[in-house]
Amino acid sequence: MEQRKLIKLGNSSFAIALPKDWVLKSGLKKGDKIFIIPNSHGELMISPEFKKGNGDKEIFLDFENKKEDEINRELIASYINGNGIFKIKCDKKNIKFIKKILHDLPGLELIEQNQDELVIKDLTDINSISISSIIKRIDNIIRSFFEDIELGIKKGKITKNQYNEIRETDKEINKFYFLLWKVMVLGMENPSTLNTLETDYPSLVHTWWVGTNLEKIGDNLKRISKIAINKKLENNNNLLEFFQKIKGNHIKILNAFYKKDKEIALEIANNKNELYKECNSVCGDTPLLKNELNSIITHLHYISKCILYFIK
Repeated sequence: MEQRKLIKLGNSSFAIALPKDWVLKSGLKKGDKIFIIPNSHGELMISPEFKKGNGDKEIFLDFENKKEDEINRELIASYINGNGIFKIKCDKKNIKFIKKILHDLPGLELIEQNQDELVIKDLTDINSISISSIIKRIDNIIRSFFEDIELGIKKGKITKNQYNEIRETDKEINKFYFLLWKVMVLGMENPSTLNTLETDYPSLVHTWWVGTNLEKIGDNLKRISKIAINKKLENNNNLLEFFQKIKGNHIKILNAFYKKDKEIALEIANNKNELYKECNSVCGDTPLLKNELNSIITHLHYISKCILYFIK
């Protein structure tokens, strides 16, 4: 760390001398512009150029002789890490699978295809992204899952078609979650992205953490709907009342997150152990259902702690 003295220039300005090594490494010369970006902590970020994103960041991926799971993981990781252009070498048999993955990654478009090579470009416009909107869209899907399963409990079962619909809709949650991951990485690497998103590092991390727990709740509800295909649920008023209570807690804690309401967050945090006991009682003969509901309670508790401990 280097110190610099503040120099007064005239009656309205102050100046500091920039370290020579930084100027040379940045390729700057006399007369060039630099950009000063304020953050929410009263600090100034100095950048040699105002970067709007990583649209030209290019990666080569060799998927020849690789399994589908490996291809899926590598392509998602490359997307999250902010690459803008993907040049992919692959076996002909895997082209269809790669195209399928593109549907799960917002903004990716296939722009060129040869016999064994694909060129994919990320067309995401960072200026059009709202991280709060991403959370709200995930939340709305999860609320619809709660409604569908609640109706299924009332009727005594969930049909296979209803489960398939929830399973397909869960893919939308994954898409928004991958986008949230990508935005967080861009924000960590590029301070100008935070300025574009009108946020700061802590808020970005807190939003990502809430999104992570919501994505897991979506998976829990998807698995609950699968369990309910084969499990007869009629005349189970205790289960219905308990499920409605969990649904209500979800709505409460997300509203608390939107409003930064620590009192509601504290209420949810305090009743965790009581809910675990009630869940064990209601689902005693269905361990798979008990595990999924207990997991939802845990994730809601994590969101409540995020609101209590970190959000100002």
